[in-house]
Amino acid sequence: EPRMNDEQEDVPDHVLRMQQRSEERAASKKLLPHKRLYVFMKRLCDAYGWRFTAMACIIYGANGLGETFIGGAESYYFFDVQGISAARFTQVVSFARIPWEIKALYGMLSDSLSFCGLRRTPYLIMSGFIGATAGFSLWTVPVGVTGAAGFLTLAQLAVALADVMIDGSSGEKAHLRPDMASDLQAAMHCASYMVGFCGDVAVGYLVEPNMLGSRGVFGLFIITALSFGIPSAAGWMEENLEDEAPHDVGRMLGLYTKPKPDPFAKAQDAVQANPIVGKETPGKLERVVSAEEQAAHDRDMEIASRVRGPIFAAAVLNSTMSLILGIINLFYTGGNKAEFLGSLTLTCGVVMTVVLWHVLSPVSTDLAKAAIYIFLEGAFHPHTAVIFQWSHSDGDNHGNCSGNCDDDEDDEECGWARQRDYPCIAPAFYGWAKALARIFGLLGVILYSTYFSTWRYKQIFAFGHCVYFVANMLDLVWVTRTNISLGINDE
Repeated sequence: EPRMNDEQEDVPDHVLRMQQRSEERAASKKLLPHKRLYVFMKRLCDAYGWRFTAMACIIYGANGLGETFIGGAESYYFFDVQGISAARFTQVVSFARIPWEIKALYGMLSDSLSFCGLRRTPYLIMSGFIGATAGFSLWTVPVGVTGAAGFLTLAQLAVALADVMIDGSSGEKAHLRPDMASDLQAAMHCASYMVGFCGDVAVGYLVEPNMLGSRGVFGLFIITALSFGIPSAAGWMEENLEDEAPHDVGRMLGLYTKPKPDPFAKAQDAVQANPIVGKETPGKLERVVSAEEQAAHDRDMEIASRVRGPIFAAAVLNSTMSLILGIINLFYTGGNKAEFLGSLTLTCGVVMTVVLWHVLSPVSTDLAKAAIYIFLEGAFHPHTAVIFQWSHSDGDNHGNCSGNCDDDEDDEECGWARQRDYPCIAPAFYGWAKALARIFGLLGVILYSTYFSTWRYKQIFAFGHCVYFVANMLDLVWVTRTNISLGINDE
């Protein structure tokens, strides 16, 4: 191996890696695209191991495909099979998204409760089982709106749980190779967008009644759930059995008695035996820890013990409020429903903002501001399916946009949307439109990795929201039917 000169020995290891990473990026630009991709993936596999790299991409890809199946089928299922209104659909979907609102609890649970020394793998296996059960039930079990909302919530739980587990694991791996962390995230998101693109196109055709139909597409979610559940059971997460949480189910039941060693004490012994600090085996993540890193780790643990309580309290409060609002939205049947739910949501949002600031600001004002921003962005982001209900075609031969209705037949539902001059967008076209959105998402990842990674987060958020606002205002052209007056058809 080449020896470092005296100046290089004084430079921290992570700085040298960042410099080396910059040189590798400059050199890879001279390669052909397919060779550049090979070099890119090889570096990731060398840094994090090929199983974990594959597992991260599989989970993100499977989640992207699973969300495509669920999101593509739920609109047609609830509008055309269950026959509910756009307002009721929004309430059902809001309830089903509760698992995403309480995802902070999953990470805390896995950090506190392990299974036989494993903190992520058991939860991924559980996620695969829950997702497969939910997909099978939505496919085969005839239920009403409330029952379907329950199964849909389980499907979202499976996706959200897997998402938290792989994000937590990739964050831990990133501490060992921070120079490759952004590349790992880019690979994971690219897998999600690329697989999601294929899923959107396929769902546009499969959701039609003469194909699988919306319930049949729900059944495809079984495949995506098992696609990461089975590799997890095979050990592809490459977890260290010694890295158990404070409470272990296997140890409680007497199934797991392996004592928990101190990895930093073990690493300190290795430092005394081998003065070469930071040496690694290609493809492995074990390395010797220096005395400075030991001290930094001790400081991090002291800070973590101090802030764990407030952060846990904020997560529990936010999750509790999301759960209560979701339940009220789904089951409330009193008078002035829209006014009551709107006032309740606004009041809870204001109260939660004050509570988050009070709980988190003693820890860090930056953390409190970031948490409040993310909360308000999600809480007050308008979401409605009225545009889809107004514009879509159910694809049925005697459905809302059918042109083959018998005038003598007393069927008020046949062709009613076409008679009102609604857009009647076919499912296949909607599928391609969503697939195009995936392409723009993939383009956003590439642009960020190439040009915007040096921007401040505030600048990126502000720029992104401005672009998002302008893009959504284009719906006015469609809703007011200005495009028809300009000679532009709806598609």
